[in-house]
Amino acid sequence: MRSRASVFLVSALLVCGLAARADVRDPDQDDLEEELVRGRAYGDAQLAPYFASGPLKEAAAELQAGRGPQALKLIPAKPQTPAAKWLRALALRAAGQPAQAKRAFEELALLGGPLADRAVHLAGLCAVDAKDAVAAERLLGQVPARYVDADQAILERARQLAKLRVPGPATAAAIEEIVRPIFAGEVRGDVAAAHLTAGDAQLAAGDKSAARAHYRAAWVDRPLSAAAESARARDLRLGPGEPIATGRLVRRAEILLEAHRNHEALETISRLHLPSLCAGGCPGDKTPAALLQAALSLLSPGGMPILHEPTPEDIARVPPDPADGLACRAKLVQGRALRKEREYQEAKSALAPVVLRCADPDLRARGLYLLAQIDTILGHPEAGSLWEALHRNFPQSNLADDAVFSQAAVRRRSGDFAGERALLTDIVDHHLDSDLRSEALFRLFWSHFAEGNPRKGLVHLDQLAAHPDPDGAEEERARYWRARALLEPDASDTEAGRAAALEAARADLIWLVAERPLTYHGLLARGRLADLDPARARAVEEAETRDVASALHSRGPLHAGPLARDPHFLAALELLRLGMKQEASRELLAVDRSPLRSSASAGEEALVLLADLSARAGDLRNAHAIVRIELRGLLRRTSAPLALRAAGLAYPLAFRDQIAKASKTAAIPPDLLQALMREESALDPHALSSTGALGLTQVMPGTAREIARRLKLHGFSPSKLFDPEVSIRIGGAYLGELYARFQHPALAFASYNAGPGAVSAWLSKRRALPLDVFVEEIPLDETRGYVKRCLRSFAAYQYLYGNGRARAPQMEQELASPKQESRRVQVARSSRS
Repeated sequence: MRSRASVFLVSALLVCGLAARADVRDPDQDDLEEELVRGRAYGDAQLAPYFASGPLKEAAAELQAGRGPQALKLIPAKPQTPAAKWLRALALRAAGQPAQAKRAFEELALLGGPLADRAVHLAGLCAVDAKDAVAAERLLGQVPARYVDADQAILERARQLAKLRVPGPATAAAIEEIVRPIFAGEVRGDVAAAHLTAGDAQLAAGDKSAARAHYRAAWVDRPLSAAAESARARDLRLGPGEPIATGRLVRRAEILLEAHRNHEALETISRLHLPSLCAGGCPGDKTPAALLQAALSLLSPGGMPILHEPTPEDIARVPPDPADGLACRAKLVQGRALRKEREYQEAKSALAPVVLRCADPDLRARGLYLLAQIDTILGHPEAGSLWEALHRNFPQSNLADDAVFSQAAVRRRSGDFAGERALLTDIVDHHLDSDLRSEALFRLFWSHFAEGNPRKGLVHLDQLAAHPDPDGAEEERARYWRARALLEPDASDTEAGRAAALEAARADLIWLVAERPLTYHGLLARGRLADLDPARARAVEEAETRDVASALHSRGPLHAGPLARDPHFLAALELLRLGMKQEASRELLAVDRSPLRSSASAGEEALVLLADLSARAGDLRNAHAIVRIELRGLLRRTSAPLALRAAGLAYPLAFRDQIAKASKTAAIPPDLLQALMREESALDPHALSSTGALGLTQVMPGTAREIARRLKLHGFSPSKLFDPEVSIRIGGAYLGELYARFQHPALAFASYNAGPGAVSAWLSKRRALPLDVFVEEIPLDETRGYVKRCLRSFAAYQYLYGNGRARAPQMEQELASPKQESRRVQVARSSRS
């Protein structure tokens, strides 16, 4: 065993830069330095619960069940270890003995260590429970800003100070100073709750004006806080005051809209009295002029439209008498909210005057983008001219490249391949910083592929493979479609050329299957390779089966690396071992990940450890978010054991019992529903989408009501979708209906996202297509990306938990509408007869 002195010596050499040259290094010294960089390792042994057996284990279980007095009886009066002391202190508080608990937590704080700050906070809360405001204010004032719940300590300290002092200006000023770190952003916390506390202090001091200012700041500026509505109620109880500035109310609606609280945003806008954007009034306006114009229109034959949809000529003109700027912002909010609610015609009525009558070029461009998007969704021919007008008239907008790309898609759907390629080339050549540039390169290839000349597009795939891409996703896409293009027959091929093309295609497919099995294009490649070279496909699968099984069952220690210096990480470890999972989860969310991103392989291992701890704490959303966001490159390298460990965290078997039950009833594979839940909600039971979909399976309330009625779920309400069992049952039933109707995972996923009517329409307008081509031909970007992600997750769950086997869909199976499928069956039967 190496001595502490040798470890210190190597550390000193590293710091001073005096280590020996690399070509004469001692191998043992290299190992030691690597150990120092990687830090301490944590595995099951290091993370084992402190109370694994005996009375203390029973006490911990009683405490978890909320039975403090019973837990206290099982714990020695004078525990010897810090962990047992923590258990006793928690049991004392749970048993309703705050004075004794306070002393126990104070003693723990004096011991120091990662949980010292929490011990001070809990001691302060015990003083609150004991109604000892003096001790509470003193102890809570000692909680440092670095503590994960510092904001809660600050707010409680302010409330205790209000109890200690006589109400008045001095007390209110002292409370304002206590909560100032929250207002200043020095401590991350609930700003609305801080305003509520400060407002109550000002009201007690008799300053209604200052109190009202705080209450309104909470409700107007922080509408997402749970304290916002309480602040609003206090404001209203003060009686009528000066009206809230309209600009602040518009901003409140914008904040609500960004948080997907569309109905609340619309309600806020509907209460505003703003000048109309239209002469005589716009549809939906509440101004007297608008109401009069609406009444007059009812008297005219057919009802004259109040406002026409913008033409390219209208868009090119700057309005000579622009409308009120604040009214323009409000109308854009209204249009965006209606668009998110899929109220398309009402959204167009709100957005058209923004484009026609507003002066701000950014507002006009955003309004025009939404109008063009709606017309594209509805399949209106005007969409192409609106996209062109956006690109031409607002070239400085950050939406200009989106306009060119969407315009190219319109050309593509009209059969104008040359026009499509000209627009895509414009993005590649002139929008160098666009996040659509790689997609434009692929679509250039796809244009040639769709036109029947796939080899002509290979040059664009080469550019795509060389495009800056730290995750390797573009290389995967380029390799798959290069193989796919080479497999297509070409009239100019000689026999030798054809053999060379097949060999090159085989090499790309093998690389994808072996190196990128958990990706969408790896899934496609698996199916293609099985058709092209069944023996090689079986050999790869057999090797994978051994590797995956051993890696997933291995739970060896992971090194902490730079994490070992993070106080939140160290606190989370102790909390996990104490069984305080919820508190550990909050500490893990507060860990600073930035040092890990610059620590190469040591940082990757530490991030996997962080995700593993989050999963142990029950926070599956954060666990797989860490892998998806921070470790995308590692997740693709499944040949490494660490990557498979990360993959198990990225694709957890969450809510599996409920999934198994719902899947059996709906007659669908469990992995199909598991994959859908992962992509829909990130396995968060409380997820809320921009369109109002709720829960794990993100079902819309209207759809959920219909399914609940068919399932005879009595007393159903949309809020019950936040219950995992209800959400999985309803989402599973809906997915089962779609799967039964379309008979293919890709079509079931597509219809879950875009609706079965849209999918049927897409199928009816096209000839039968192979799976990979059909997905690329989905006209909605959102649905196309969604189907790819869901298929990837479906394959990943099968691969990881089926011991390296993923049932790849048949690539040559053509996806067709039910009518087309019926006709093909009839033709096949007649040919056989």
